[in-house]
Amino acid sequence: MKISNRSRGHIDDGLKRGKMRHAQDKQLFIRQQGIDALLCRNRKQKGSSGMKKILFVAFLLLSLIVCFTSPARASGLEDCKAYKEGEEALSEKGHYNYEKALDLYTLAILTCELPQEDLSKVYYGRGIASHIRNGDTGDKADLDNAIADLTRAIKLNPKYAKAYNHRGVVWSCKGDYDKAIADYTKAIEINPSDALFYNNRGFAWDKKGDQDKAKADYAKAKELGYK
Repeated sequence: MKISNRSRGHIDDGLKRGKMRHAQDKQLFIRQQGIDALLCRNRKQKGSSGMKKILFVAFLLLSLIVCFTSPARASGLEDCKAYKEGEEALSEKGHYNYEKALDLYTLAILTCELPQEDLSKVYYGRGIASHIRNGDTGDKADLDNAIADLTRAIKLNPKYAKAYNHRGVVWSCKGDYDKAIADYTKAIEINPSDALFYNNRGFAWDKKGDQDKAKADYAKAKELGYK
């Protein structure tokens, strides 16, 4: 059977269109595969990022557990290096290195396994450091931090006369002389032989305008050797 030239032309055109459609379908398939691969890669990357975060948090928690359960942790102030260095920083000659002291006292609280009375001394030291910092920077938040730490010290050791006294000093700095007098009075009840407590209470009475009580406390402080 012979195919006319016209029929052959139609067949050739059909074949060409078929090939073009096949090529277009193939390119579309390749592009779609590329898009799917990219989306998959992005999902994997996001998943990998999330997994890294999970692993980091797990590592951090594990580190804290090891830190807090390690038998090498200090069992008293004599073994707590951070506390000793904090005390040294707070008493450096010529100036108080309160920033270093604050960091070291905080480290001692977190890493040294201390009985309550010893732990109260660490909070007391950090409270003093915050108070000293306020004297240098004027930041009122330091006074609040000092009150908070001295209160913790008192809760841990209700017989801590020095903590009551110094909290009274901070209350005086905040202008709350009633609370200051209450703390000085408690310090005197615990240790009635400390001249400083009477002198500080006399100052608070003086600020409140009660000269008679102020003079009585100043006289008692002098009697006990306050100069």
